[in-house]
Amino acid sequence: FVPAMKAYAAGQRKHELMRVLVSGVSEAELNNMALFYAGQTPARAQTPLVGDPSAGRTASALCASCHGEQGGSVVPAWPGLAGQDSQYLAEVTKAYKHGSRNKVVACAGCHGEGGISKSPGIPSLAGLMPEYLVAAMEDYVGGQRKHELKKALFTGMSAAELNDIAQYYAAQPTARAPTPAVGNPSAGQAVSAVCAGCHGAQGISTNPEWPSLAGQDARYTADALRSYKSGSRDDAVMKRLVAGLDDRTINDMASYYATLAPAPPSAQRVAGKRDPVVVSNRLVAALDDRTINNIASYFASLAPAQSAGARGASGRREPVVVRNGLVAGLDERTVNNVASYYASLRPAQPASARNARSGPDPILVHTVRPHDGSSVGGIISFRKDDPSRRVEDNNAMCLSCHERGGQTYWSGSVHESRAVACTECHTVMVPVSRKFALKTKAEPETCFQCHKDQRAKIFRSAHMPIREGKITCSNCHNPHGSATEALLKENSINDNCYKCHAEKRGPFLFEHAPVRQNCLSCHDPHGSNTEYMLKVSRPRLCAECHGFGHGGLTQGPLSVETFGRSCQNCHTAIHGSNSPSGPLLQR
Repeated sequence: FVPAMKAYAAGQRKHELMRVLVSGVSEAELNNMALFYAGQTPARAQTPLVGDPSAGRTASALCASCHGEQGGSVVPAWPGLAGQDSQYLAEVTKAYKHGSRNKVVACAGCHGEGGISKSPGIPSLAGLMPEYLVAAMEDYVGGQRKHELKKALFTGMSAAELNDIAQYYAAQPTARAPTPAVGNPSAGQAVSAVCAGCHGAQGISTNPEWPSLAGQDARYTADALRSYKSGSRDDAVMKRLVAGLDDRTINDMASYYATLAPAPPSAQRVAGKRDPVVVSNRLVAALDDRTINNIASYFASLAPAQSAGARGASGRREPVVVRNGLVAGLDERTVNNVASYYASLRPAQPASARNARSGPDPILVHTVRPHDGSSVGGIISFRKDDPSRRVEDNNAMCLSCHERGGQTYWSGSVHESRAVACTECHTVMVPVSRKFALKTKAEPETCFQCHKDQRAKIFRSAHMPIREGKITCSNCHNPHGSATEALLKENSINDNCYKCHAEKRGPFLFEHAPVRQNCLSCHDPHGSNTEYMLKVSRPRLCAECHGFGHGGLTQGPLSVETFGRSCQNCHTAIHGSNSPSGPLLQR
């Protein structure tokens, strides 16, 4: 929202009314406006479609990298498209195609203005050596690094254009990425010596072939190390160095480097043009108007994501009152006439879901105060069965300090709507656990007070490594609420799984539809008595979709020889394939 408003004020987006409205409005006021709209309950636009949603679904795949597979944005700098007015989406796409929204600045949408990342898992580019940046972009074009959007952006660029992008970001002022740590920086410092030979003792590289790690986003660094370990990033030296590191050590190392101060850009090593390259909109250049309309109608037919609830931001949450320059010249008679005209019009029917928010308004939650007489001598009772206190009042007391960060989504969450009290999981005064002031010594035991089915599943033969202490429930879930029903930390079940199983993400030339749709189609995420946490054993699992019989039910019952073996004896790449025999998902 904020970058869009700034673009109108600067004239980069052409709209005279918008330019007048936002001209002179401070950034703090823009942030308040953004927070207000982010907290509203979303609903589909009640406007007619301009094309065929079914036809647009297939073509919409080119938008998924930035705007999400279901139109829910995966990067804060890019808008969600689900539920948006389809005519608006079509006109904007055509504007990018024909140049009236004249081109987009390369890389800024994901990597942040000036190359400082604000999104976990996305690296900062500011201050990195231009030689390294050019090599990385060439690797995306050549396929050594897998990312379809970046491949599409950089394919067809000249060497001079790639160099201009690299020179621009290499010259930008550096800063630590303001993203959360994923491990213990103190523990990571002790094991970081293995990296110092190439990346510098303080994470500042002197070799243009290797990137500096100081100040880099911790999640990105950790994901990169796991990719080298698994082989999805092909580098023999890196693979050998990280082969013996477990996930916890990798997270600690990444968090340590994220705390270091990055080196300022060196004017001596940055020569040539330093302006950002403007990349043409080649993603939509080949689309005809009919396809654009179908894509727009497909996204308009989707349910929009739940409101951000002022995600990750602080400050006032009231809408800004913009100076009323539009009505300053109207006399009282004209004002009355305009008011009377609108009063005579028939109002639109309200959207059924528009006021469906459950729980207290997040804008007002911190103003809730205890009822009179609910405390004695200034001491507040946090007992859930105390008739003088309400759960929501006690929770509001806690939220008066703890409504930022991980608690941002509490209002309207599953736990909040079911009247779960903060004190059911946390102690107020007496410390029991080492962190989070939990009522039990270990975090899973706190969750298992209610989630007894999940407790049983982790004791099955194939299970999440919770009982071994390698992960906890909060590695996947945010108990204080999220934008998803299951309190997932990521936007979808698959994105949650890909945090650890990045090699299964793809994209693949030949996708296995159930895998792309939902990992839970085949796996039980908490535990199973079948290997790999499969819901049932193979080949029975495959037969749920493909039927008993090679090729399906039409070819008769499964033979004894085939039944006693796994379908994966032949069909190995069950998560997707890039091979010529990919439609059969074979090696």
